[in-house]
Amino acid sequence: MPKRKLELLKRTQTHATELVNRIRETATSTGVVVVLGLSDADWLDLDDLLASIADATGPKVLFFGNGVADRSAIAAEMVGSGQLMEVIGDFSEVLSRLEVAGRYSPDQAASPDDPGRVTLGSGALNITPALRLRVEASGSIVDDEWTVEPSLVNAAEADIEFRRFHGGLGGFRLLMEGVLKGFSIKREFESDLWRAVQANLDRHPKSDGTVVLYGQSGTGKTLALARAAIYLRVQSKLPVLVATSRLPNYQDVEVFCEQAEKAGADATVLIVDANLPAHRYKDFANGLKSRGRRILVIGSSYESEEYESSNELGYVHAPVDLTEVEHHSLLELVRSHWSRGAAVSFGVEDGSNMLAMLYRHLSPGREKITAGLATEARHFERQLRERSKTVPVARGLSQLASQLVELGIAPSEGGVFDDQNVPDHLAQDSAAKLVDYVMVAGRLNCPVPLNLLMRVLSTKAPDLSLEQIAFLFRDLDLFRWKTGGAEGAEFMLAPRLQIEAELICRRRVADAAREIAYLVDLILGARSTGVDSSAERDFLFDLLQKLDRDGPRKDSYKAGYLEFANALKALRVSAGVRDASLMLRESVFRRQAVWSIDGGSAINASEHESLEILDSARATIEEALALIEAGEVRASKRTRLNLTAERASIYGYLAVQRQKASDTEGSWSDYLAARIASAKAIAMSDDYHALDIALWTSGDMLKSSTLPEARKAEVIAELYSVLDLVDGHSLRSSQRQRFLERSSRIASLIGDADLGADAVRELASVAPAAAIFLVAREMGKRMFDLDAEVDSNMIEVARTVSEFLLSKSGGVETEDFRCYRLLLQSKWIELTGQRLFHEERGSVPANPERAHELLEIVRRLNELLGSSTRNQERYLEAVLTWIVGDAVAAVEMWKSLSRDTEYEDRSRVVRRLVLSDESGSPKRFGGRVEGVGQSGWKVRVTGLNASVSLLEHDFPGEQLAPGRELQEFGIAFNYVGPIADPLVRPARRR
Repeated sequence: MPKRKLELLKRTQTHATELVNRIRETATSTGVVVVLGLSDADWLDLDDLLASIADATGPKVLFFGNGVADRSAIAAEMVGSGQLMEVIGDFSEVLSRLEVAGRYSPDQAASPDDPGRVTLGSGALNITPALRLRVEASGSIVDDEWTVEPSLVNAAEADIEFRRFHGGLGGFRLLMEGVLKGFSIKREFESDLWRAVQANLDRHPKSDGTVVLYGQSGTGKTLALARAAIYLRVQSKLPVLVATSRLPNYQDVEVFCEQAEKAGADATVLIVDANLPAHRYKDFANGLKSRGRRILVIGSSYESEEYESSNELGYVHAPVDLTEVEHHSLLELVRSHWSRGAAVSFGVEDGSNMLAMLYRHLSPGREKITAGLATEARHFERQLRERSKTVPVARGLSQLASQLVELGIAPSEGGVFDDQNVPDHLAQDSAAKLVDYVMVAGRLNCPVPLNLLMRVLSTKAPDLSLEQIAFLFRDLDLFRWKTGGAEGAEFMLAPRLQIEAELICRRRVADAAREIAYLVDLILGARSTGVDSSAERDFLFDLLQKLDRDGPRKDSYKAGYLEFANALKALRVSAGVRDASLMLRESVFRRQAVWSIDGGSAINASEHESLEILDSARATIEEALALIEAGEVRASKRTRLNLTAERASIYGYLAVQRQKASDTEGSWSDYLAARIASAKAIAMSDDYHALDIALWTSGDMLKSSTLPEARKAEVIAELYSVLDLVDGHSLRSSQRQRFLERSSRIASLIGDADLGADAVRELASVAPAAAIFLVAREMGKRMFDLDAEVDSNMIEVARTVSEFLLSKSGGVETEDFRCYRLLLQSKWIELTGQRLFHEERGSVPANPERAHELLEIVRRLNELLGSSTRNQERYLEAVLTWIVGDAVAAVEMWKSLSRDTEYEDRSRVVRRLVLSDESGSPKRFGGRVEGVGQSGWKVRVTGLNASVSLLEHDFPGEQLAPGRELQEFGIAFNYVGPIADPLVRPARRR
């Protein structure tokens, strides 16, 4: 008995607490704990005893004595829940009454279900307290109670037990209980495991005493070992020890083997679920066999080429992919125990990978799966760390270097990483970072080029030979190898599964700042020049696109947008990587950094700093466009278009930011620059993106409460002008949805602006063209209701608008492209009875006089627009020029338009207009077929003295040949030129 209170506390913490904590696991939920003789004067506190037992899934407690609920709050709660029952009377008297009633016999004290007994094939091993304490310091003894048939429970209790089983909330014993209750499926490789175990036992004296079960995390290795333990105890009646996480102590296991053999055991089985290399298990078994012990060690391990190439029976593979039978069994398990009969099915995205299916469909096991992957990653990291210190020197050394190696003056092997001697206990060395780099990119499905990876990690070995690569990564299964580059000759590393990368990142790289730092390292390490650079360039572009807020993880990386932009700038300035697309991406990240600041992200920046970020983005875009113009940097048409659109976005952001900073004049100046840049971008493509930029820029400007009325009217005029360019019916569904949302907000803003006659008069004094446009647009607003039919009333409205605009023309104040574009739209409705470009094969007047009237408007419009002229308006000028008789000039226009839109505009071959008569019907022509040249068939049109293109598939009933007459066709136009158009189009084949 301790003499001092301090000694009592020490003993309680060291010995008593550990023993008390084992009560619940030893008794299990089906057992009964009897407490007698415990009083307030006892050195063990009642609450300390009951705290470790109190649980809905814990054992029942019989407490001999009275008033226990008054002595302990925990006891009172247990009494209320029915877990604890007070028994009045003496324990011996209770046993006597049970014996008289025939419900208890002293002879049954050593029954097979006794937790202190291990039943063998010919006898039994009684587990004394001394033996249990000695052995269970290293592992667990699988006694008879571990394999007791589970008792029936209700559905609620079964749900709790199922959650505990798959959540890993317990030890190996809980796994065995869950297997007995049918909480897992039996995989087909388990039959191979059992055959290997049986074969090893059958030839035990000659076997090496080891069976290794190897496979990835999440393949069911642990459950297979639990099922094997059950078979070994129930069927083979062999003593079994279980150890997890590490190999047990030699001496402890030998003591157990010795006692088991004395009790008549043929052999002792040690199950070790530690995922160690096979040689560790073999060495352990050989050590005990050398002492005369009959031992079989069954261990788990990760994937290794050594195991797959071995012909030994003792290696059993646990494949990650489920067979059809296993797939069905898992589905039934989920339906019966987890979804409770609800409709459950595994989709195509689940595939046959067991880990992915378990993670998606059994949420209680997700933490356990994540922990298993993290452990496997640490194992990979340790192996890589050790190998990196002894990588062999590459072949192909100079003669002098080879001689120095042979003489022992120079080392024959060396380290790969710069920090190979740095302590690794914080998992921040190169080996750890290599895993993290691959995983942070892998969660975005971006395989990392090996050369880039080694360049980031080390200055010693940026380029490894095949021999060195094989030595470094041999038998390590955490990654998958891919090839990249133009010739597929560059090695790339990727995780086995994207979901594995996601889970490992959550466990190892939980801090967003740390993940962003890793991504910045990868960006800075990329090179876009050199023989083996294509894979790195492709990787970099793929990575940057997926880091964007429109990428797969949305705005998860918003705290790093500015860092990504700075890394790209450093890559350009310091490493000389000058690429127009990367400069575009740099600007986008800076703009998105300002967006994230406005959105309340973790980035702290003042309005002045936001303006500096945007100004830096503007400078980058201007530099990129200047380099392209000077021919120093190459860029595709698409890249030039995106740069122009980005310049418009940047100026728009600058205008809005200066507006927030109360810089009225600076804001207006940037807004005007944004309008010019938007017009340029709109002219380069028919894509909606550039139009959207123009809309949100003006819309955000209109939100300002300090905008003067005249400028507000100017912004509204710009909004109407851009809205009139959008044909909502021709947009893709996603673009149409965005346009409708944007136009709805703009309509609300324009309505809130409530411009009156006074505002228009004020606008007329400072911007008369904008005022004229607003008045005319209001007069003809019915023309822009695309759901309204073009009838006589609309044609009259169009005529009124045209007359108003023409009455104002001739002065400098009306020289505005918005007025001329509106005039063209109204005049087109007036002369053709159709909206311009509203549908394919729209009417264009064949009458030269009417065509000339329209041509004058189009020419002046394009002159005012200059380099911002849209492709549609260039096309319209070419069509009208051809109709009025200047075919040579029209053909030159079409050649230029065709070159600019080739490979860029999918609508360039669409026949937008067709020559029509006074009634609006296609005009009929005839002609003579001309020979096939480089551009295909032509037909010389009678009465026009001009040739048009002819496509054979448009006239399937005609036998085309030079000199043959072709009757009854129309003339349509696309971006390439005039083309013969069948008046009756053949039905499409289905």
